Amino acid sequence: MGRIPPHGSNSGAFLLAECFGCQSVTLVKDVNGLYDRDPNINKDANFISEISTEEVRKGDFASLPFERILLDLLDYSRQISQVQIVNGLDPDNIIAAVNGEQVGTIVHR
Repeated sequence: MGRIPPHGSNSGAFLLAECFGCQSVTLVKDVNGLYDRDPNINKDANFISEISTEEVRKGDFASLPFERILLDLLDYSRQISQVQIVNGLDPDNIIAAVNGEQVGTIVHR
């Protein structure tokens, strides 16, 4: 495996939030959230507003806007019950997410 761990900044933020006792994590990305197919290739891709870790695994998505190991971390978390993916290219999305609104995809256990 070498010196580089198999997880990156998404997992690191999640683990830090777990240590601080947070109930949820918001990941700021350059996408609106999760789609059933790549919206850049498939114009008829469907946006997924909420999904469980089990459904993500069964969905066999070609790519995810977060690291796959995050699914395992969420399933075994003691504090965190959900992760929200928010498009940070629109600053209003970040403000809405901080205020408790759902503006992207929520992944829950």
